[in-house]
Amino acid sequence: MPSFLNSAFLMIGAAAVAVPILIHLLMRNKVVRIDFAAMRFLMESQKQVVRWLKLKQLLILLLRIAAIALLALAFARPYFPESSALGLWASDEKEVGLIVDISASMLAAEHLTQAKSALRDVFDGLAPETIVSVYFAGGHSRMIVEREPLNDGIEARVLSMLQPTYQHCNLREATQTMDDLLRGSALFKRELYIISDFQRSGWPETGSFLQLASHAEVKLLPVTEKPWRNITIIDAQVPDETEQPWLCTVQNQALDVVKSAEVNLVVAGKAIATQKVEFTDGSTQVVPFEQVKLPRGDIAGYFEVNVDDDFVEDNRYYFVAQQREYIRVLAVNGEKASGPADELFFADKAVNTHGSAFRLIQTEAARLDRISPDAFDVVLLANVTGLNNNDVQILRTFVRNGGGLLIAPGDKVDIKFYNRFLEEIAPASLQNLAKPLLDRNSGDIMMLSNIGHPAFDQLSNALSNDISAARFFQHWILQPKVGSQMLANFGDDAPAIVVGTAGRGKVVMLSFPIDGEWSDLPIQTSYLPLLHTLLSYAQPPAEKVQFVRVGQPLYLGDSFQPNTQVEVATPDNVVSTWRSDNLIYGGASLPGIYRFQQKSMHKNIAVNLTTEESDTDIFVPEAFLAKLYSADEQTVIDQSQARISLPEQQAESEQKVWRYLVFVAFAFLIGESFLGNRTPR
Repeated sequence: MPSFLNSAFLMIGAAAVAVPILIHLLMRNKVVRIDFAAMRFLMESQKQVVRWLKLKQLLILLLRIAAIALLALAFARPYFPESSALGLWASDEKEVGLIVDISASMLAAEHLTQAKSALRDVFDGLAPETIVSVYFAGGHSRMIVEREPLNDGIEARVLSMLQPTYQHCNLREATQTMDDLLRGSALFKRELYIISDFQRSGWPETGSFLQLASHAEVKLLPVTEKPWRNITIIDAQVPDETEQPWLCTVQNQALDVVKSAEVNLVVAGKAIATQKVEFTDGSTQVVPFEQVKLPRGDIAGYFEVNVDDDFVEDNRYYFVAQQREYIRVLAVNGEKASGPADELFFADKAVNTHGSAFRLIQTEAARLDRISPDAFDVVLLANVTGLNNNDVQILRTFVRNGGGLLIAPGDKVDIKFYNRFLEEIAPASLQNLAKPLLDRNSGDIMMLSNIGHPAFDQLSNALSNDISAARFFQHWILQPKVGSQMLANFGDDAPAIVVGTAGRGKVVMLSFPIDGEWSDLPIQTSYLPLLHTLLSYAQPPAEKVQFVRVGQPLYLGDSFQPNTQVEVATPDNVVSTWRSDNLIYGGASLPGIYRFQQKSMHKNIAVNLTTEESDTDIFVPEAFLAKLYSADEQTVIDQSQARISLPEQQAESEQKVWRYLVFVAFAFLIGESFLGNRTPR
């Protein structure tokens, strides 16, 4: 059944149809009876003429009625909600988008085989004139085929390239990308196929619903109907001392099938210890390895769980344990400038000094996603205005996993950003500036209020007097949160330094920037030891395993020389050479140990799968489809019945049925005119 955009014209048309009927009734000829001779022969002839005349007049009336009715229908703007109802003028041409999940979990069980079979079935069911786009989601997501007419070459090309990566898949982002492409299609018929195992971890919690602008018909092709059996190692701790145990955390997501497993500790390619884990008390167990003798030098190895499950790619957890060369600080510069006006001018000189235990690497907020915070020990936010949602999520995860965070807000910060996005990890919230204007003629004095705090273990007793020599001409008013601690304050007891924890990480928040814009602290002798002390306190514990996730860049550190050739050995034993000006290697596409060597310098970095790919919790098709429609937007449409929604407008504009109706009405009017001029009244 058709629907109408302007249904009011149907009522107007119904009234207008009565006009030609009334005219016909009022203007019809009156019968006059005249008797004269030879009437018998004339009557027979006149009956035939009158019968034909009435028939033509009735036909003219019907043409007029039909023309007016068709014009009324045309103004009512009809359309068919279902493309199958378009009738004879409908085209079989359509545009199809295919999303294929190539994340690491597609290597589990028979997922890859099922994905290839589903792809073949889709291609076999499409007509040759179909416009096809194929998008691989996972790792370096990319459009494999973009709006090409279907042919045998496309199917062969896609199947030959279909190989899962070891990275994570964001199904929401992939669906949004394909929806944007289909939205620009000139064809009315659009279909969106998604081939995936539909892990719940593949749909970010922060992006709940997605309204499809293309209005494509979504068809889900799951490669599995039930969770697969999986046991994985999700965490590990390697101590620096032989007296401490080595620990790994094993998670069993097939608890009803597998009750126990064997875990090996492998170092330098040799198994040095074995432990058996029983899953009697729950699905997650911490496995200790006592009295393990540490080899000399750098330690590269992995924990491995030996078990028969459906996903062997996550049965190893790689690690590199080594003496820390220095504390690595990633400083996000919120006010890049030349000379002392730069936000990090004084911090760089204080941290990157000869013999320092620190190395400070600068970046800008817009480039934070290109550098993995996991390659560093502490992140410093220096007067940063704000970060995007993705960077904020990366920062939260970094801190919860044990990384340190130092926040130094200045005049560039956005209060709403800090209080909203950093609420979960910041130990205090920003209230307002202490003074309406910056006045360098009068300044506040900062005093240590908790000298016994562990943060000040390495400070000399004289530092307290040195700090009081600095003058602060402006600062933020901080509101400490429950559980946080104040380390320093100003004369009016306003917090100056507040510390807290988030997950396994430590967070230090200052009420002032670390440059010389609001204070003369950078030129005081207390500046260097204070900054070193706070960074040392924020650093992760020494037993933190050094590793990153697949797909993240690897930072080699300042021990290597930039723009100088580096030999790289990947986990699959492929050796190549590489050079870079920033010493950030971005090719970590496999889990395992990456080995870097430059002359006498060498470095090992462990790379592991993301924990999300080990998750066996999946969407049922109905639950996934529910993510593709915004309940809030639907409610607005339901509450305003008079409002014309975008789907209706788009469907009508693509069908344009009114054009056919106007054309037929015009033809009827021509026919009416032709008959009317040849019919006596």
